[in-house]
Amino acid sequence: VAASLYSAPFASAQIWLAIQAQAEFPSDFNLPCQALVYRQAWRAQVMLLSAGAARIFLALQAQTPLGQALEQGLQLEPNLDVASLLASWFAHELISALY
Repeated sequence: VAASLYSAPFASAQIWLAIQAQAEFPSDFNLPCQALVYRQAWRAQVMLLSAGAARIFLALQAQTPLGQALEQGLQLEPNLDVASLLASWFAHELISALY
C-alpha cells in the first residue's frame, strides 16, 4: 500500500473525515493536522496521526531502523502507544514487515 504523509496548518484532514461521515467536524478549524493518506482496496483512506506517529512514519519511510525511528517519535511524544500504532499500521497494510 502506498502512503503519503499529509500536513496542513489547519484541520483539513479532520474536515475530510467528517464529510466522509467517519468523524465529527473539528471544533477548531485552525489546528494543524498530520495524516496518512493511502489507498486500501482502491479506496482513498485518511488516518490522523499525532506528531510522534508522523515522525516515526517519516523515519521508517527514509529507511531508518525501527529502533531509531521509535526513539525519534517518542522524543517528540513520550506517551505514544507504540504497540497500538504499529498494530494499526499492520492492520491497514501500511507496513507489512519490520526488519
